[in-house]
Amino acid sequence: MGSKRIQPHLMVSEDDISELVLVSGDPGRIERLGRFLKEFAVVSRHRGFVCAVGRYKGVLVTGASTGIGGASAAIALEELANAGAKVVIRVGTAGGLQPEVDVGHLVVATAAVRDDGVGAKYLPLSYPAVPDLDVLRALLRTIEERCSLKWHAGPVWTSSNYYLRSRKLIDLWRRAGVLAVEMECATLFVLAKVRGFKAGALLAIDGNLAKGTAKSGLSEKVPREAEERVMRAIEEEVKVALEALVRLSKGA
Repeated sequence: MGSKRIQPHLMVSEDDISELVLVSGDPGRIERLGRFLKEFAVVSRHRGFVCAVGRYKGVLVTGASTGIGGASAAIALEELANAGAKVVIRVGTAGGLQPEVDVGHLVVATAAVRDDGVGAKYLPLSYPAVPDLDVLRALLRTIEERCSLKWHAGPVWTSSNYYLRSRKLIDLWRRAGVLAVEMECATLFVLAKVRGFKAGALLAIDGNLAKGTAKSGLSEKVPREAEERVMRAIEEEVKVALEALVRLSKGA
């Protein structure tokens, strides 16, 4: 085991992670996976990245944080691929761009607008950022069968700028039918194609730019119950993603 190559930022080797991986920008969300997984153990904490492993319905699953934005996510995803990841599902948060994509809802990303910056270093912008079809099918089938919350499926906007100031851009993507804005999906989808692993994404909505509601916890415009809705949505997306991984592990 000691001869295995240790990845320099995640500080893991192929002995430490599984082929099935959940990623999240928030390291705290990875730490909280223990409530869903048996035999749960954090295997590394380094430079803000957290990696953990455990079993869900007998299937070995890894959780890994990616940090905020495409540049940080690319580092984590490259190293996960080096360590043997074969399927990666992002469980993240996003801001709704359509009035009906409200706080506490879920979004299955069917494509991503490539405004992340780092993805263009891998492939030209004319290349589409889309999830793997098997992973997308698994997420859609699972969410249809098991999700108790309202959910949507469609394209998302991956932006490199968290503090958006351009109403023109927001309105452009809203009119184009883009459901939500976030910061890592396009990077994940493009890098998955380059590195040869399968990827998908499921997002919990924690604000709505169309309605002018800020991210939960950052503005008094968002009522207290919105935070509870977001926490429930995050918990639900993790459950759906785990069930999707089990489905994929069985080839279903």
